[in-house]
Amino acid sequence: MGVRDLKAGAIGAALTLVAVLIAYGGKAARTHAGENMNSKVGEPGRTEHQGSDDLDPAMAANANLADQVRRYKERLEEIGAQKVEIEKQLAQAQQALSSAAGDGKVAPIKSEYDLSKDDWKRLAAEGTVKVQIPCDNSDTYDVDPSALAAEGLPASDARPIHDALHDSSWRLWSTVRALCAQGLHGSLQLAEELGPEACRGLIEHMGHQNGGDLEEQVRIVAEINAGLIPMPQDLGTLGVYSQLLLAQSAESQLIVQQLTNSIGPDDARAFVFGGAGCWERSTKSVGPRPTASTP
Repeated sequence: MGVRDLKAGAIGAALTLVAVLIAYGGKAARTHAGENMNSKVGEPGRTEHQGSDDLDPAMAANANLADQVRRYKERLEEIGAQKVEIEKQLAQAQQALSSAAGDGKVAPIKSEYDLSKDDWKRLAAEGTVKVQIPCDNSDTYDVDPSALAAEGLPASDARPIHDALHDSSWRLWSTVRALCAQGLHGSLQLAEELGPEACRGLIEHMGHQNGGDLEEQVRIVAEINAGLIPMPQDLGTLGVYSQLLLAQSAESQLIVQQLTNSIGPDDARAFVFGGAGCWERSTKSVGPRPTASTP
């Protein structure tokens, strides 16, 4: 079973748990928010009672759900470690290719995620959005100097790169957490329990709800990035999945902008679109918008 299958299985299990939580009408979410004075999250089964030996059924159910959330989170972290290892192997292969290019054996290739306005216009016509974001694991913020050297970058770039990756992670998580909480009765604490991976899966699931057109949300993001339609002043008018994709698809350029101020534009682009570091890359493609048929 590949990492993608493992991730899908764990995220599916976590989303099943979320559905159960929502079915409880918010009681479990409120308990996670701190209203339960008799149980501790992460220590299911340890409750204190005064004046009664009977366990409140709602409290018992919540403790069990909290334990399941913890176990699903642990599984996602294990899968994340496998993903990081695969990304590392990919980076090594890219570094080897880059070294060969330096020897004149292979011409340097522009990254397919280094997108200009013309690139975005082409993608918009296809109903496609490309995303490159840093890995969630904070251990990947410290990029090995040898990996930087393979991209022609000095070791002194390591600290600014660490800071940029850290800032990117928190910038993305603030967006993902807020969107995720919308599907959890507004509970930011429960979104924290689920974590970025499961929350992204939940947001995509939310995009289908109430007649939501997920394909149209992808096309809208592609057209905004291409400059074909304006960015709404109030992002809340967009679907939650559109808001997620907008944040993700803009992130690599935001990192370039931050690094440009500290290490210069050439080094910034060489790092973000080269072979160093740990990145999650994906392509969402739903096809062109259907044209209205004439009678």
